[in-house]
Amino acid sequence: MGVKNKLNGRRVFFTTIGLIIAIFFSLIFYNAIKTKYGTEKKYVMSLKDSNEFEFHELNEGVYVGSVSENAITGSGTFYYFNGDTYKGDIVEEIKNGTGNLVLANGDSYSGGFEDGLKSGTGNIDWANGNKYEGEFSNDTLTGNGTYTYADGASYTGSFVGGQRYGTGIFTYLDGSIYDGKWIDDQYSGTGTYTYPDGSVLE
Repeated sequence: MGVKNKLNGRRVFFTTIGLIIAIFFSLIFYNAIKTKYGTEKKYVMSLKDSNEFEFHELNEGVYVGSVSENAITGSGTFYYFNGDTYKGDIVEEIKNGTGNLVLANGDSYSGGFEDGLKSGTGNIDWANGNKYEGEFSNDTLTGNGTYTYADGASYTGSFVGGQRYGTGIFTYLDGSIYDGKWIDDQYSGTGTYTYPDGSVLE
């Protein structure tokens, strides 16, 4: 009697698991059909080298989010096959608007995007501990911002093409400060150097 009950219990267990799996894949298929033929907002998943969702097959990774007229436009999450993740605004499969990008190496960016590139205002946290908060253009640090190094030193001022260029203030670990001109990531031209004791060199 006990053996029979155990067998029946196992049958119920495996039957339940089978039903859960069947429901799971049915929901995916249902959403896929809705995406292919529907017009309202819905969720899409596309797999590399797979014809299961050929109407939204992506070469770069898996997308889950809203679509518009069967185009990947709206808000959603990209899970890239290289390990990167993007969550935010998308226009025709391209990052446009505001979003958060986390790279596989641990670097992360949160802010504006234009045509897939960092643009406008945002902030970067590098895996090595360095940080930047400020303006971007064409995927580079361009404009005004603050770059803080992992050791605590910082630069606040203008950037061009990822380099310190123009006017800016660099604060050293010992408290000394350079306030002046920068060219090609190096201080150059007129400026003021203030020592920790308050004395000034111009």
